[in-house]
Amino acid sequence: MSQDGDITTLPEYKAWYDVSLESLTGGSLGIKITALNNGSSFSDDSGYHNGLLKVQRDYKHYYKIEALRKNSVGDLIVASLGAFDGVTTTDDESGSTRNDSSVYTYRKITGEEFAKCITLITADGVQKTNGESTTMNGETGSLNISLDYAWTVPASYHFVYSFTDDYMHIFVKSPGSSNELSSGFLLNSNDSSNGRAYSNKVYEFDTATINATHETGLPSYTGSITLYAGQNSNSTKYYLNLSYTHSSVTGTQSKIVDSDETTFKQWFPYALGDSISSGDSTTSTYPTMNNLWWEEKE
Repeated sequence: MSQDGDITTLPEYKAWYDVSLESLTGGSLGIKITALNNGSSFSDDSGYHNGLLKVQRDYKHYYKIEALRKNSVGDLIVASLGAFDGVTTTDDESGSTRNDSSVYTYRKITGEEFAKCITLITADGVQKTNGESTTMNGETGSLNISLDYAWTVPASYHFVYSFTDDYMHIFVKSPGSSNELSSGFLLNSNDSSNGRAYSNKVYEFDTATINATHETGLPSYTGSITLYAGQNSNSTKYYLNLSYTHSSVTGTQSKIVDSDETTFKQWFPYALGDSISSGDSTTSTYPTMNNLWWEEKE
């Protein structure tokens, strides 16, 4: 931003987004993202999941505020606060480095983005449990997995999961960083019905309703989803029945997938029927770490 109040997007970020300033009450200014890299605008009714707008893992958008002035002899004096994306910066005077992520904001998200935030946590959480009966603690609360062997024909394991005590998921790392990251969402759910699993492979997530609030208290990060996910016997067709309520949604929105694996994973990034290994959770072989769900800025 110039001393005259003009704001411009740095060239290295121009391919990702463009911004403008809005006057808010109380003399405050709002930074509004006006367009994305494809030239399209965005609204409350449409969700975008690329570039700096991605909020599935980290809802914070980091900024650096820099003030410049000249003293009486013409020397330029610079003071700054914050750093882009929370990266480490170097103090020009002392030569010391700092990682200042104190300046950030967050934005209103759409119903689609809210739903995908919760399906990502569900997929990543079950992945981290290695498909075993266990209780996995989050920053708060827990994700509970139970496998109950059913002596039926054919015999199978019933797969049941639930979120309790305001479960806040911890991601192993986030795009561009190897640091653990708390999701910010607080989840609670009823037990799912009898899903299917066998030998560390989950084939079906039976219906469960997941209620979500957020540590910020923001309305657009609050709501609920009801999720079912499965596949047919020969893994040629994938099924998803997802409904969600959210502050930007009138009534309940639904997404039904009766299609191929690619379309399925755009809404629920879980590899149904694949062997689960904890090492996969940080590699691109697992769907939570590729496509729309993982994108590092070049």
